[in-house]
Amino acid sequence: MKILKKKYKGLGFVEALIAISVSGIVGVVLMGISASTLQKLHQLDIQDALAAHAVSTAVDLQKIAIRDATLPEEDKQFRDLAETSCYGFSTQDSDQIDINPVSTKEDLVRNRDSYKTRLVNPNDLDSHYFRIFCVSSNDVDKIIVEIIVGSKRVDGQATTDSDVRDYSYLAVINK
Repeated sequence: MKILKKKYKGLGFVEALIAISVSGIVGVVLMGISASTLQKLHQLDIQDALAAHAVSTAVDLQKIAIRDATLPEEDKQFRDLAETSCYGFSTQDSDQIDINPVSTKEDLVRNRDSYKTRLVNPNDLDSHYFRIFCVSSNDVDKIIVEIIVGSKRVDGQATTDSDVRDYSYLAVINK
């Protein structure tokens, strides 16, 4: 009987080691799941911010159009916007909105680096979102624009585990 007790004690130690190993493997699997979840959450935060900046840009463009209605023809910002052209969009402060010609939409698609330096707020060094809008149609009473918002921290080509595609938003601005 004495020999069986010693053997049993040795088996208990092995069982404890197996239990610790299994709990370690389970812990690694759970950590992998939580890391994946946090990565997806970060990606969703970026996509949400892109959508918010796009809608904000549409609202700002509508404000420009409303202000243009009270200005003389030569001072209107929307007067010289050419179809198929794209413009950088930045807000220096709450009252001043700058619209700067960038290039055509075809050039933007080919060379993303040419416009990813245009930030939402150039005075905010922590900002990493840019806004560009391309004119699809410029009629007498309305202008149709495609607003492109992206982050300069990602490639913006496709939404994958490590990238978030640039957000494209179509808006009709009434003049």
